[in-house]
Amino acid sequence: MTEAEQTSSPVIPKQALVSEHLRREIIEGRFPPGGRLPTQVQLVDQFRVSGVTIQRALDRLVREGFICTHGRNGTFVATHPPHLYSYGVVFRDEQSVGRSRYHQMIEAQALRLQRSGDRKITIFNRITGHDDTEASRQLLAMVRSHQMAGLVLIDGDTFRDTPLLDESGIYRCAIMSRKVDALGCPIVFPDMTGMIDLALDTLIARGRKQVATLITVGVYAEVGDYLRAAIRNHGITTHDRWLQIVPHDVPDAVRNNVLMLMNGQDRPDGLFIVDDNLAEGASSGLVMAGVNVPRDVEVVAHCNFPWLAPSVLPMQRVGFDTRQIMETAVNVIDMQRQGHRAPKVTRIGAVIEEAAKAAL
Repeated sequence: MTEAEQTSSPVIPKQALVSEHLRREIIEGRFPPGGRLPTQVQLVDQFRVSGVTIQRALDRLVREGFICTHGRNGTFVATHPPHLYSYGVVFRDEQSVGRSRYHQMIEAQALRLQRSGDRKITIFNRITGHDDTEASRQLLAMVRSHQMAGLVLIDGDTFRDTPLLDESGIYRCAIMSRKVDALGCPIVFPDMTGMIDLALDTLIARGRKQVATLITVGVYAEVGDYLRAAIRNHGITTHDRWLQIVPHDVPDAVRNNVLMLMNGQDRPDGLFIVDDNLAEGASSGLVMAGVNVPRDVEVVAHCNFPWLAPSVLPMQRVGFDTRQIMETAVNVIDMQRQGHRAPKVTRIGAVIEEAAKAAL
């Protein structure tokens, strides 16, 4: 190496080298959770540095959660070090504003999982997956210093071509709204096609054969073709004007669409609400139209259990247990950490309201 190259090479502080060495030994199990570290005098001799340098290295590991000090009793590995107990739930940048009920429930269930056990769950918002924002840089730094047992990536395909999916050594699982091939990590997905079939079966079982549908733009892009085919295959009568594709965050628009659906003699006897963000606006429209539910129109609405979307009218709820979704994603990460082969795809089946309540 030339003198110029030596001058331009980054100088890593001795305290960083010490903390990295001790961190690696903790992660590799030489010092297990609750185990005692060598004394500072022993560490000074081992690393041939000053006591100040050792103290600064230990202070860093304390801040990161790897160790704790007990005064004269010594320094110990934390009983719940971050590389074994800390999980991140990661939302893309645009998801942190105007978040859907589904994303709100995923976040709520992540925090519930923390309260029910020893895991620490951190919610990361506005993450791009690159080193281009402060939030993303902080998350990547925590991952690279092994302060995360694993990452749950919400809508994981939005992190394609980023270190969150491409770097090795990260245990992760993506929660997807649909099945995706070749994502680079295991995925857990609520099976929307199965939910559509269950909802249509429910309407048919209640004698409804002329069904209108309310669906959001995003969901229609994912399952619109399947929805149309499923309606045909179930022998249900519908019309193009009965398939209303509406924004998820404008209740007045949803209300007005329902008013138009129920205007006149030629109207449906069943209504399938494919996104729970639409339930409240649809209820308002049915009330304003003077429709009797369920005598005139039977309503089946998607739901992210256990949070029922507000409605002043009786609705049969069909959807997914968000507790099961989050617990499954974390369990998939734990399988990887323990050296087991995790399934590439885990399907979460739809349930009807009575079944969801029985699971509480």
